[in-house]
Amino acid sequence: MAVDITTGNPPQELLSRLRVLIVNQSLEMGGAERQSLYLARYLKDEMGVEVHVWGSHLAGLAMERCREWGIECRIVPMFYDSPFVAFTAGAGRFVAECRRLRPSIILPYTHPANVMCALTWRSTGASVCIWNQRDPGQQRFVLRLEKLAVKATPYFVANSNEGAAFLTGELDADPRLVRVIRNGVPIPTDLPDKHEARREFDIPDDALVACMVANLHSGKDHATLVTAWKQVREELAAVGRRALLVLAGRDGGERKRLVRLAEELGLEPAAIRYTGQMNRPDRAFRAADICVQSTKHEGCSNSVLEAMILGLPVVGTDLPSMRETLGEASSDWLAPPYDADGLARLIIRLLLDEELRRRVGRANRTRASRLFSLESMCVNTTNLIASIAQERRIPPSRPCRI
Repeated sequence: MAVDITTGNPPQELLSRLRVLIVNQSLEMGGAERQSLYLARYLKDEMGVEVHVWGSHLAGLAMERCREWGIECRIVPMFYDSPFVAFTAGAGRFVAECRRLRPSIILPYTHPANVMCALTWRSTGASVCIWNQRDPGQQRFVLRLEKLAVKATPYFVANSNEGAAFLTGELDADPRLVRVIRNGVPIPTDLPDKHEARREFDIPDDALVACMVANLHSGKDHATLVTAWKQVREELAAVGRRALLVLAGRDGGERKRLVRLAEELGLEPAAIRYTGQMNRPDRAFRAADICVQSTKHEGCSNSVLEAMILGLPVVGTDLPSMRETLGEASSDWLAPPYDADGLARLIIRLLLDEELRRRVGRANRTRASRLFSLESMCVNTTNLIASIAQERRIPPSRPCRI
């Protein structure tokens, strides 16, 4: 009988015979990469699984983390967004490398990797491919290839109900094959107190600080937040308080535009702090009073969960996935998309009411601990893998030829 994915402990004896290949779009660090590495570490350290992590390009923080944790990782160029000839060549390279590795199970993360792996996994010698949907349709591929990929995929995981609805509604995936397993975040135990964290970022103790942790790219909506910050600064200055916005994340091509927007709005340079990519973004949250997530699209946001587990209130864009993450108790703190005035009003209200921040933050911490624990994500995903291995009678992995 297959193992239920929400109860029980994963069968280590079965899993330790498998070789799992996790495929990311890149080996830079984003939300999908972070979740895939949490799972990879759990499979390796707790279940004795041989795990390999591949990315198509951009060897960065995710590769560094793999090496730190003793996880095999490498770049295998696959040209997701290239013309058909180059895409086909990349697919051929991926298949050839897989046939050398001989994975039992292929676990792609992010939409381009899902499509590539779904179209090719039967040629790789792997026993199964499990599609991981990490957003509600933000990234798209050639529609015909998407539909072919979905038909070729035997199992799907989404990290939110909205992501599952995208799979079944937009891509026509069979609902019986889709499972929702929510993201998980660890509870940090080695963070400095708020005063020390502020010293690390050179932030005065009396400043009111909002922090958004997200790579600076077109899928997020930093521009609405920067526009709102003009109003926040003015209204707080009127009551004798100073406010600082911290934007933490790798520049994905948006930073110059945001700096130019701030200048046009008359925001002084000191009003916004750009930290770049951080190895430990939770340290930025430790220095903050509130978290902000202004975005055009969102799945189950890692950064929102990290803020919640630290007891921060969260202000953000009113999207179904944000409501799903925060729950009804905190959904009052969501503004309509692109509504800078509405976002500013929510930020101002929280920054000026310390007791309200504490109350909302406590509710967030309780919810994150109950529904989004790292252990639950890892155990539920591992149990799903085990049930699939039992169902398909996946044999022990063969020696690889790499």
